[in-house]
Amino acid sequence: FEQAAAEVASAEAEGRGAHGRRLQGLQLAGRAAGEAAEARGAVAREPREGPVRQAAEEERLAAAVRQAVHLCRPGRPGHPRREPLLHVRRAERPPRAVRLPRHLEERGGPEVHAETCPLGLQVDYVFPNADNSGTLNLTWYDGNMIPKEIEGQRVPGAGVMFVGEEGMMFANYSSYRLFPTDKFESWTPPKQTILPSIGHHAEWIKACKEGTPTLCNFDYSGALTETVLLGNVSYRTGKALDWDAKSLKATNAPEADKYITKEYRKGWEIV
Repeated sequence: FEQAAAEVASAEAEGRGAHGRRLQGLQLAGRAAGEAAEARGAVAREPREGPVRQAAEEERLAAAVRQAVHLCRPGRPGHPRREPLLHVRRAERPPRAVRLPRHLEERGGPEVHAETCPLGLQVDYVFPNADNSGTLNLTWYDGNMIPKEIEGQRVPGAGVMFVGEEGMMFANYSSYRLFPTDKFESWTPPKQTILPSIGHHAEWIKACKEGTPTLCNFDYSGALTETVLLGNVSYRTGKALDWDAKSLKATNAPEADKYITKEYRKGWEIV
């Protein structure tokens, strides 16, 4: 919030352009940060006034923090964006080495705004198998486009819904659920083979010290980021895209080039 305060001061000095447009949101975020600090102090000062009072103060703190975080996000005031939901549908054949989409299309988004992101998007992706023997279909939902049900099952929240031939699995960062629930009541999960993360910050420090890769290293996160941002390109161009990952080109939409890369200033080129 010290950075936010500096940006507010800069916006007040300029009073125009992008800084001016962000002024109101940053000022509100600053006030929310102040309320959060006040609530945190109340919890620390008065822990003995009973669990009800303390719970109320903690909720006030959480609400102030949520407001501050929301006000610093792009989008329209009063409409926070929700964490995304992914829907992985049945593959024609079990996929191998699926990394980047071959085709994608944004569906149902609002009219494009020149400066802000939409309140929500739905993007349908088609991933080829490594041997081109079949495809994997994935739908990304975020914001107000997140459905309440998928394949007849109520969506528990943000995460991924995998749809297979014999059932479905919803998973997020910390848990999973199998559907239909009565079919998997006596199911025993396999032994865990992937070690749990030691934490984002701890992984980063370990990588700096030892040169070991993090779980979500750039080889993994780069492909993920490329895939997700292509949904924004489809939204901005208003077209379904045929994607050539090797050349970083939408082969059917040359107008997408301006959203994919740009000319960098001398000394800041990507080589």
